[in-house]
Amino acid sequence: MRRFLLTVAAAAISFAFTNSASAATLDSHLGVPPNDHVTLQWQCNVGTPTRLLPDGERVEDFAIPRRQLLVITDLDWRVSVSDGGIGQNFIGELHLTNGAGLVAYPYLNYVQLLQNRGYLSDHLTGGLTLNSDVVLDNGAFTHPRLTVFGVAPGNDEISSCNVILRGYLVRP
Repeated sequence: MRRFLLTVAAAAISFAFTNSASAATLDSHLGVPPNDHVTLQWQCNVGTPTRLLPDGERVEDFAIPRRQLLVITDLDWRVSVSDGGIGQNFIGELHLTNGAGLVAYPYLNYVQLLQNRGYLSDHLTGGLTLNSDVVLDNGAFTHPRLTVFGVAPGNDEISSCNVILRGYLVRP
């Protein structure tokens, strides 16, 4: 009986160590390793995105790593316009230019404003897949390029618009 109990205890300890080691390498619910999840914060019409890491670290001027694809699955918009803005909606767009500079609009939506502020969260069921040739920069004139554009029609004042893009990196 004692031998049986020692065998069961040894098996349980082995099982626990095996599972804890493999748990660290498990994929997320998307089938993607946690380190390949991407959260980008980006101001509309200005600059480049900042990657927000799980530990709170910020990586400025994020670019899609070579030989990887960025799949954007979700967008969160936060908008505020100056007092007296007459626009009832804020237009939010993603502009994607190809190698020749021709613009496509893979995402377009209206953020409803209430008391000069608006929020919108959207899920892209098909995702938007970009390779490492695509520059993520609102001010660059290179192609191909992805930019975040936002405007409050009828409002000449500068609006505050920030977008959170969520997705993941994959190797093709």
